[in-house]
Amino acid sequence: MYVTTFDKKKYPLDYTLNKLESILDPELFIRANRKYIINTNAIREIIIFSTRQLKIQLEPAPEFDILIPTDKITAFKNWLSR
Repeated sequence: MYVTTFDKKKYPLDYTLNKLESILDPELFIRANRKYIINTNAIREIIIFSTRQLKIQLEPAPEFDILIPTDKITAFKNWLSR
């Protein structure tokens, strides 16, 4: 696992996502899915991907699409509206 900074540098990380989620500021970071935690300042665009998912485009762009699954959409929208 690694973390990507806004200047596109990647650093290895020795934490699990569960541990990382517990220590990051919940006002700035959210667990998007089982693979990613994202920073609100990195969100470039939110796209309705299907009736069951949202697609998040970040800057810098990750190697893979980040999808918000159905069971996390409400929490994600509440987090964005803070």
